[in-house]
Amino acid sequence: MLSFSTAEQSSRSFAAAHGFRLTHTIRISGVDPRTIEPANTPPGIELRPLAELDPQRVFELDAQAMQDVPGEVPPDDLSFEQWLEDYWRHPDTDLAASVAAVIDGSPVAFSHLRVAAGGRAVNDMTGTLRDYRGRGLATLAKRATLVNAASRGVELVITDNHEVNRPMLRVNEKLGYRPVGSLLSWSRP
Repeated sequence: MLSFSTAEQSSRSFAAAHGFRLTHTIRISGVDPRTIEPANTPPGIELRPLAELDPQRVFELDAQAMQDVPGEVPPDDLSFEQWLEDYWRHPDTDLAASVAAVIDGSPVAFSHLRVAAGGRAVNDMTGTLRDYRGRGLATLAKRATLVNAASRGVELVITDNHEVNRPMLRVNEKLGYRPVGSLLSWSRP
């Protein structure tokens, strides 16, 4: 059995008293995208909205990136059709604001944005193909996505990351994300 709670002591005590074991902590961070400056795109890299890309290629990128997200259990059996329904066609997904870094015609990093009413949004996933990591491509795609969010009137973008996902936490910190809370994950046999 899996459960989540806030980090308050009362929540911790309740979970422990009911036989739950803390498995990991998720950091929730936020940034005002209006504070983000556009990036200079290095030669050989295109920044393109997901709306302009083949969803199959983005699915393949997302599937590989998700394999390495600490604390997540990637669904082995998530079909392309289900991914299209859950992510690509989700009513809050803004494919024009979400951005991929494209090299030689192939998306190699991306940042997925869901926009809600009231000037709020969620950066739902940012990932990079393994062979392209360490080049700043996730930062580049996420920065461009945040700039796009600001142009749509978004005033706050929230994201969450497992506390041991140091590479993505560094990307977020570099972009000005600041912790706003945490979520605890608990399990019980």
